[in-house]
Amino acid sequence: MTYLKNYKGWLLHSIVESSWSLHSLVYLSRSVSQGDRLIAAKAPNSSPEIFNRLCRDESEEIRIAVASNPNASPESLEYLYNNQELQSWKIIRAAITNPNMPHRILRQIIIEPDKLSGILAYQEWALINPNLPSDLIDEIAHHGAPVLNKIFAARHPNASEDALALLSLHEGPLIRIAVIKNPNVPSKILSRLSKDSHAAVRAEVASLPNAPIETLVVLKHDENEEVRERAFNTLQYLVSNDRSLENKIEELESLLDLGIRGDVDPLNLDDIDI
Repeated sequence: MTYLKNYKGWLLHSIVESSWSLHSLVYLSRSVSQGDRLIAAKAPNSSPEIFNRLCRDESEEIRIAVASNPNASPESLEYLYNNQELQSWKIIRAAITNPNMPHRILRQIIIEPDKLSGILAYQEWALINPNLPSDLIDEIAHHGAPVLNKIFAARHPNASEDALALLSLHEGPLIRIAVIKNPNVPSKILSRLSKDSHAAVRAEVASLPNAPIETLVVLKHDENEEVRERAFNTLQYLVSNDRSLENKIEELESLLDLGIRGDVDPLNLDDIDI
């Protein structure tokens, strides 16, 4: 029995990880065996027909597998979301965060919260969706929303520069830190946040290898010890990967000694749509 159990586990892993024939997956999806149907629900190359059938499966484990499959059909995800009385929160969360969730549903979650129950959790989950359109992230940035949702918006790789600029002005330091951690944050925003009144915000900028060299050199002389140490370590890391930066850093240090800062031009707040 142990051998048979291990063999079935190996078979499930092999089918999920390999490109099995669609004919075999259709057969498995119609099987009376829950294990067979689970294989089809997890397979990366199952068809929309299979996903649309299995999203209605009596087994919650199989419905979770469909909702979690990044290749699940938009129709199956919409069904799982719209039939919430039949679903657990795990299924709804997986469906909302799935990259194939229709934008129409994501828009409803972000734009029309009054029509939904549990909207706070739904918005948090939608803001994790990797394919959330930038205009919906802008909605969170420009309008009243819980701090946690604004943090998710600030971190999202699809956030527009306008949204990041606006969120970088938020009074909450955690939101400003989230902006810094966004992989697409512009240098001019980092430059301005390097002068933030909160040392924790400046320290986050000082930890970024992609921060402007000029900004890191200035932070190396910050009044806060933690900020200075982080900036020093970041500069050391950059030099270890590119020795040619040593001369530039020395030149910037000399200018700083003369009271001349070489920061990136400050953010033009007139360009932000507030």
